[in-house]
Amino acid sequence: MHPILMLYNNENNLIHRSVHRLTTVGYMEVFT
Repeated sequence: MHPILMLYNNENNLIHRSVHRLTTVGYMEVFT
């Protein structure tokens, strides 16, 4: 795999994970 592509994929993963965590926290705040 291309290093740049790997780096981009890794960064995308981190962004996706943080967004998922934010939405999960948001839902928890709404429901509590």
